Amino acid sequence: MLTALVENAVDKRVHTQRQVARIVRSDRLRKKEAGSPGGAPANLTKTATSVLDTSALRCHSARHPREPAMTQEEFAALLRRMMTAAQAADADAFAACFTPDGVYHDYIYGDHAGRAEIARMLRELFHRDARDYRWQMFDPACNGNIGYAWSLSTFVSSVPEFAGKRVVIDGISRFELKDGLISDYSESVNGGVAMVQLGVAPQRIEKVLQRWAQQFQERPATRAFLARSKQA
Repeated sequence: MLTALVENAVDKRVHTQRQVARIVRSDRLRKKEAGSPGGAPANLTKTATSVLDTSALRCHSARHPREPAMTQEEFAALLRRMMTAAQAADADAFAACFTPDGVYHDYIYGDHAGRAEIARMLRELFHRDARDYRWQMFDPACNGNIGYAWSLSTFVSSVPEFAGKRVVIDGISRFELKDGLISDYSESVNGGVAMVQLGVAPQRIEKVLQRWAQQFQERPATRAFLARSKQA
């Protein structure tokens, strides 16, 4: 594919050179018949050079498509930054991984918009209700604007009702990326697994899962998916 693009660009450049040569020869002949000295006029030479430079630029663009907004390595580094801050309870460093108007959608604590709110969530909610907190992302994948990663996290509950209970859960995190930072974060986590480990009563688990199921069904993305016709 790349070879074909380059060959096509070169063919166009050669064609352009021949066109310019014909123009120069025609102009020389006209000048000779009028009694003027030969040679291509300066303005014509500049025009020819400009045309050839444009051709070369098109050839370069064909071989070097635009780079993605964020590379795989940059995305992985951003996740390491985020995880280090989360585990250290460094709320400001955690929030700095997000754009100023970034949004964090947490499956327990809800939506938090803006760095100040995201920092407050980590400081006053995450680390209020849990201690010995660990969170790690694995297998990050990024196309430049959207990223995904599988995560494992564990903590010991500080909630009086469940104090001392150890929980470990996994999930899939989705990242919308902008200017090298996270503009929107959401996650898919089986919260029922966490509640069973905490010892939450079955009837209470059922009520929570019913509420989450309703919220999931009411999401715009879910509604749009269900409204579309089945695709092969």
